[in-house]
Amino acid sequence: MKRQSQAVVWMFVLGVTIMLIGAPVFGQIIFDGDGSDEPGFVDPREKEGDPPPPPPAHISSGESLLGGGAPVTPLARSEKKRPPAPPILFTKLSSPYGTIDWASRPNDLGNLLKNMKEMVDVDFRHDVRSLSEIDLDPEKNPVLYRSGHFRFSFDD
Repeated sequence: MKRQSQAVVWMFVLGVTIMLIGAPVFGQIIFDGDGSDEPGFVDPREKEGDPPPPPPAHISSGESLLGGGAPVTPLARSEKKRPPAPPILFTKLSSPYGTIDWASRPNDLGNLLKNMKEMVDVDFRHDVRSLSEIDLDPEKNPVLYRSGHFRFSFDD
């Protein structure tokens, strides 16, 4: 029984060693045809930066709620209110390869729109959709944005 447990431990150590040594050698290509051998390829597995902070909470206290049956005095309550949503300017195209392809920098459009708001004082937002979900009405998605690491074409 002791020999079996030692053999299991050694097999585990051997497996971990092979993974640590083999990962740098075999981990260069994510999958065949991913474009990692082309110039300008940015490895999506290298992430940096912190996630964006949550938006501020807006509270409105001007509402009232009738408690119980009438006639009763209304009870005041406070609850968070969402401000009106700004219009969508950018529609970011997702990819069939998953988020490792198109969302390696998840806040790229958020940062761009934040800088635009500081410079021009106009608020916009962005949306993420696949190519099949894109509306043909340009007012619903005026600017299509695509970023990624793998090959992309419109003929799919």
